[in-house]
Amino acid sequence: MNQRYYLLLIGSVILTIIILCGCGYNHLEDKIIEDSDITKITIYKNGDNEGPFVIKDKKVISQIIQKINSSPRRDVSKIVFERGPDGRMIFEGENSKFEVGVFSDSGDIVTKKYYIQAALNLDELIGKE
Repeated sequence: MNQRYYLLLIGSVILTIIILCGCGYNHLEDKIIEDSDITKITIYKNGDNEGPFVIKDKKVISQIIQKINSSPRRDVSKIVFERGPDGRMIFEGENSKFEVGVFSDSGDIVTKKYYIQAALNLDELIGKE
């Protein structure tokens, strides 16, 4: 009886670990922006007072998207902002268009679902346009 109990316990622990790993993996694979179609990023800063700044370099676009997709994120519905994003980034491709809010100072991103701590250096990115 003891051996059967321990086997059941070990099996339960292993199953729980597998399930938890699977849940974590799915979250990591949840991409905010798919980069396969994006050919242009347009950036506006400081309430649209600065811009548009257009980036068409595929390597830079891929780096920006990678940074956004891999950065820590939080559920935006659980955050109260004193002031919202003061800029925006528009991602465009042949078959898609996706806009996000951006904080000009911090480079953090806001979507309909997430606050993303991307810390993009917008001045550096604009220099690569």
